Amino acid sequence: MYDSRLAAYAPNNGLLARNTNRVLSVKDGRDANGAVVAANVVPEGATAVAINVTIAGPTGPNFLSVVPGDAASFTASTINWP
Repeated sequence: MYDSRLAAYAPNNGLLARNTNRVLSVKDGRDANGAVVAANVVPEGATAVAINVTIAGPTGPNFLSVVPGDAASFTASTINWP
């Protein structure tokens, strides 16, 4: 769905700075290079999606929260790293 290391996701690629956010869509199916291979793969009326979150090459301790796109804030982290 998304790999910040790939240029295909510009301008939302590269390191994520502390205390910033990115809004990403899960609606399209993508290949390993980030190219859309299937548009609108999330069925109309879907109420949830499953995700796998991985952190690669951290530059320091931090956390990441994954929340619905309409969330105004978050109360818990999805993944933490030292």
